[in-house]
Amino acid sequence: MITEKLRRMFPRYSQLTDWNQASELARDIRDLFVALFFGIDEIENRVVVLETQPRVEMYMLDNTTALTLTTQNTWYPVVANWVAGESVQAVVATTAGTIAMRVDTAIRALAALSLNFSAIGVYELAFFVDGVQEAKSRIKLDGTTAVVNTLVTCVLNATAGQSIDLRARCTSAAGLTVTVRNANFSLARI
Repeated sequence: MITEKLRRMFPRYSQLTDWNQASELARDIRDLFVALFFGIDEIENRVVVLETQPRVEMYMLDNTTALTLTTQNTWYPVVANWVAGESVQAVVATTAGTIAMRVDTAIRALAALSLNFSAIGVYELAFFVDGVQEAKSRIKLDGTTAVVNTLVTCVLNATAGQSIDLRARCTSAAGLTVTVRNANFSLARI
């Protein structure tokens, strides 16, 4: 039964005359399944070349450290308790809350957050590239003390070595806090 299925899927199989041909076909089939399963870019000379697209992430789980937004309308980096995740062609600095790509590339920046605020107010989140706000990423939240879920995302051109981070500010008052409970911050080449 398996032999018949192979003959239908791979017509060359029915024309095999020796074990060398069978072995070659088996390698072709293996390479095909490996490429499909692992999302491999290419297979050269029977050596599998794994995908090396730039991508990186860091995350935090069950964080309870609050970020104090001391001065109204001032951006503060979200730096509490980041953990480095997967990193390909990128550098993660968890204590600074920054990610830097090692290559020039267009990227999708994404931060999925679960957070709450110390008081009702107007808050904003945005990505910064080398300390400059990426305006198209800015989102506004009418903060409550309840935990809320939100996304910050944008597409940008990253130059090798540029530092990308996530920041928060309060536009309605000074001295309030934001606590990012859970988060995933990732960059991926597009």
